[in-house]
Amino acid sequence: MARITLTNLREVVRGEACSRGLSGEFYFWLAFLSVLDITLTYFILWHFAHMGGREVNLVALAVIERFGLPGMIVFKFLCVGASALICDYIAHRRLPTARRLGAAMMTIASVPVVAAAAQLARVAVSDF
Repeated sequence: MARITLTNLREVVRGEACSRGLSGEFYFWLAFLSVLDITLTYFILWHFAHMGGREVNLVALAVIERFGLPGMIVFKFLCVGASALICDYIAHRRLPTARRLGAAMMTIASVPVVAAAAQLARVAVSDF
């Protein structure tokens, strides 16, 4: 394992100092998309439910109905954390496979964000 110092911190964060594994940038964007998903889901469910806003993921819906917003946050980050750990585990054994898995994870994480943004955009241009 490389020693982290102030001079090589940037390379470590960007994944350049690590010969195996995915870059820190990948994990940043995965966490960012997850936070954005939670934020948009919150606005749709708690502020626009009267206009038909709903959760379409049945497992997430069950968690939200049982535990509310705190449960939704914990559930989301447990799922993302487990996915990131699995991806990191694979990256130390088969880096090209982990990169493909990471790209798939980013694509999947983007879908609810784009769908929620489209719903909110539709509400913004419609007449209440």
